[in-house]
Amino acid sequence: MNPTDTTQPIGRRAAVALAWLLAAGLCATTSARAAGQAAAPAPASAPATRSAPPTTKAEAAAAKASAAAERKARAEKTKPIDVNSASKAQLMTLSGIGAAEADRIVANRPYLTKAEIVTKAKVPAGVFVANKYRIMALQKGAVAGPSPAASTAGHKAGTSKTQVKEKG
Repeated sequence: MNPTDTTQPIGRRAAVALAWLLAAGLCATTSARAAGQAAAPAPASAPATRSAPPTTKAEAAAAKASAAAERKARAEKTKPIDVNSASKAQLMTLSGIGAAEADRIVANRPYLTKAEIVTKAKVPAGVFVANKYRIMALQKGAVAGPSPAASTAGHKAGTSKTQVKEKG
């Protein structure tokens, strides 16, 4: 019998797989229970160690400062990198980007979209997919953030709030 045969009912397949494991001796706990013996308890893992709470104001201040530094480092790591202005060292922090890829990215600037690094700089598509949320392609003079059109999307073109109230 093949334990991976999909034509058998699920219960039968599970029983066959268990029989195979017992026969191979791979499942010691189950084989001990099947033999009517008490299974040996699993060794308890060591509890996670936590540092003691700070006892003085100086220790509390130091702990607060280190936590702030850790948050800042994490934010810097997740901050998107602009492929049009990043240095070679910054580009090399991306997953799968080495010195050669960073050189090609720098040499083929400017990019209109971040996807152009695949076509212009010949960066592998898998590397782009792995980093697409960590890169951006800002144009000169552009500012990262919501577009001005997004802030006026609720208004009619060429009318202000007061004009809309007067008409209605």
